[in-house]
Amino acid sequence: MDGVDMAMGQVEQKQRAVPPQENLTRIGATDFESYVKLGEILKDQLHEIFARFDSVPQKGMQVLDFGCGIGRVTFPVAETYGAKIFACDVDPTAIKYVQENSDRIEAFVSNYDPPLPFEDSTLDVVYANSVWTHFPQDAETMWLKEMRRITKPGARLFLSVAARETLKAHQARGLDDGVTLDLLEEKGFIFIENMAHDKNNPERWPGVTHEYGLTRHSHDYIRNTWSKYFRIVDIVEAGSGRQDVIVLENIK
Repeated sequence: MDGVDMAMGQVEQKQRAVPPQENLTRIGATDFESYVKLGEILKDQLHEIFARFDSVPQKGMQVLDFGCGIGRVTFPVAETYGAKIFACDVDPTAIKYVQENSDRIEAFVSNYDPPLPFEDSTLDVVYANSVWTHFPQDAETMWLKEMRRITKPGARLFLSVAARETLKAHQARGLDDGVTLDLLEEKGFIFIENMAHDKNNPERWPGVTHEYGLTRHSHDYIRNTWSKYFRIVDIVEAGSGRQDVIVLENIK
């Protein structure tokens, strides 16, 4: 696999237990089998992008899965690469599940706001699947700055966003929240708060203490705004399911 320093076979893996149904429901999984299957698909897509941009995690590297949830992608990543894998999420119930089901992943609960418990310039690779798809603009900016702080010069980041392909997929399924391709290009950044979200209901929304909703980005917005913090290496359309993957490099 493109010179990957493989962990599988070298480290005995725990047999994953079935996550609680409420955790599966939060990530849109109908059952354990679909959760595992999609995780493998997303990991394979991520590997292709890692390889394309010469960023395949190797032994001695430190990698962060930011917003890991119940480890849908984290588990197959940890089983594939020899790098040190960190994972964090605001949901303590999700982190408890990850901790109980892997000896290779160093998982911890993070706050909705920075900072993370890393020294400056610690990480070689960061990936985040369907995290920047939910941030309001102030949270997006805070976390981009934090990602710049904790990553090494030359580090690569792979952050998925909802852009044109996601919007087209939603429209094809008959989902209409008033956002059109033209409006997205005009505005650049559109955040629609989930009206069912209640930050005061920790059982339904564990760890989500501020606004939470659906965020869409135009490519021009990404290039013009995110370039304040990173070099925009590329934008891979539909690189993670229907979400685009923004490939960034820390050039501090």
